[in-house]
Amino acid sequence: MERIENEIREICKNFSRNFPLKNTTSFRTGGNAEYIVFPSSYSEIVNLFSLCKKHNLPFFIIGKGTNILVSDDGFDGIVISTLRMRKINMEKEEITVSYTHLRAHETSLHLVCRLLLE
Repeated sequence: MERIENEIREICKNFSRNFPLKNTTSFRTGGNAEYIVFPSSYSEIVNLFSLCKKHNLPFFIIGKGTNILVSDDGFDGIVISTLRMRKINMEKEEITVSYTHLRAHETSLHLVCRLLLE
């Protein structure tokens, strides 16, 4: 775990370990996340996805935490919070985001992240 934590730190300085997810949801439910990361750029998100893939780590993307219930058992993986991001700039690529494609708990950033994973 220390190795993974060091790799997370290299990607994104703003993260916590054993973070109480109840502090991020409007329903105030949820156990601890093994890690929560607050990326501030597109490259940090891409590098976090690569890290999760490399180590076969489960991850979950969360925005403002509304309309979402988190288990009191927590999440044994990396929670990627887009709360501190407002937009994603990608050079030479333009992604048009339509709110008709969003799931109930998603922001436009979630849709972009899903598109990047496909």
